[in-house]
Amino acid sequence: MAQPPFEDARAASVITPPEAVEALREAVKSAGSQKAFACQHGLSQSDVSSALTGRRQPTPGILRALNITWALVREAGR
Repeated sequence: MAQPPFEDARAASVITPPEAVEALREAVKSAGSQKAFACQHGLSQSDVSSALTGRRQPTPGILRALNITWALVREAGR
C-alpha cells in the first residue's frame, strides 16, 4: 500500500530573522567552526561570518543549509 506523501514531514513553523541567525549560530557550533560549516555546505565562510555578525542577511545558500525558506506574509487589515 502506498504511503501518504507527507507521512514523515514535520510541521512547518514561522520564525523571525533573529531566530534564523540563532539557528545558524547553533549549526556553526555543531560543525565546530564557521569554516567547517561553510565547507560542509559549499558556502563562503565570509558569508557565514557576515550573517552571524548582522552585517548581511543570511544568503539563500545558508538558508537552504538550515532548511529555512523566506516567506512573505501579508498582515491582516493592511
